[in-house]
Amino acid sequence: MPIPSRTEYSNSAKERLWSSANDLYRNAVRNSIEFASEGWNWRTVADDDQMVQSPSGERIHPIHFHSAPTTDQEKGDIECENDLMESEPVAA
Repeated sequence: MPIPSRTEYSNSAKERLWSSANDLYRNAVRNSIEFASEGWNWRTVADDDQMVQSPSGERIHPIHFHSAPTTDQEKGDIECENDLMESEPVAA
């Protein structure tokens, strides 16, 4: 059975099979935040059993549930992270 060319898939199939540039960018930002919280050390990354399970079954990294920022610097860091998550990727 031959594998179809990417141009032969319907739009709905393409959306299910491939991530958009925006999705890839948001995932990279989220992954960077999570990995930074683990000290940039692959030996200390959170395992599945350390994740918080949402009602839908999605596993969410615990860094997203830490206490609210207390200093202006922490608040600025959070705003910067949020800006990155909502921004568009820069074209290469």
